Amino acid sequence: MAIKRRTKMALNQGFLQVGIVERSRPRSKPGVDSSLNGNDVAPTVRIIGAAAMRSGGSSFVVRLRLSVRDVVVGDRVSYSVTVSAGAKRLAGRAGSGESAALALRVTPPQTTRVLVIRVSASDPVGNTRTRSTTVVIRR
Repeated sequence: MAIKRRTKMALNQGFLQVGIVERSRPRSKPGVDSSLNGNDVAPTVRIIGAAAMRSGGSSFVVRLRLSVRDVVVGDRVSYSVTVSAGAKRLAGRAGSGESAALALRVTPPQTTRVLVIRVSASDPVGNTRTRSTTVVIRR
C-alpha cells in the first residue's frame, strides 16, 4: 500500500491546529467517495484455523474458519476464499458476514504437498484486504 502524507487543518475554538496525518491510500470503487462516511480503512481478515484431511482416494477436505470485520459497525463485509496448488486453482467460495466455517473438497495433483488458502474481504466502499495461509497435506 502506498503511504500518503497530507496536512490536516481544523478550526477548534478559534485556534487553527495543523498536523501531519499518515494513512494508507484506500481502493475505492469508481464513483464512490469513501470520505463521505469516513471509511478509508480496509476490513480486518483473521484466519482462525485451517486444516486439510484426506477424504478418500486422492481428494482432501479443507476446513477453514475465518472472521472478517469492518471498522464501520453495520457495514456488510463480503469475502472470497480460494484454494490453490501452485498456479492451479482448486476450489473457491464467496459469501458475506462476520464469520464463517467452510469445508471445501479439493483434488490436488499428486506432486502437491502444500495448499495455499487466500481470503479476500471488501467492504461496501471497495476497500479490500487479502490474507493467505498454507496447509501441508499428507499423502
